[in-house]
Amino acid sequence: MTSPVMTNRETLRSLADTVEGLRGRDSAIEQEIAIALGWTHRVDRHDDDLTEDVWIDPKGKDHPWWPFVTASIDSAMSLVPAYCDWLRKDFDTMTVAIPAADEKQWARHIDGRGATPALALTAASLRAIGEGL
Repeated sequence: MTSPVMTNRETLRSLADTVEGLRGRDSAIEQEIAIALGWTHRVDRHDDDLTEDVWIDPKGKDHPWWPFVTASIDSAMSLVPAYCDWLRKDFDTMTVAIPAADEKQWARHIDGRGATPALALTAASLRAIGEGL
């Protein structure tokens, strides 16, 4: 999910707000986030009546799962837009920032709050993507 497709700003803001209200991992919201960022889903049916879920990232690569961005900080970091940095501002606040040309200050930063660092970073990243960072 390092190069998400452009998505409706309101959808991303709404998802960020939803993530901020979570108390822990939510796979349904993770799936909504993946779809909003250009992932697709299909179910493959096999001859033996078994089915297999397949998630396809925006680059067309198949995965057995969607990104677990509300579960782990490692997955949430995959949402941080290219050329942006992230940092923990407070116990429940993360920020995604793009450095200024002189790299001595932030040209722009967007915060997200959450019950866990993963939730806070996911919310901040969704807002940053929606703002075009």
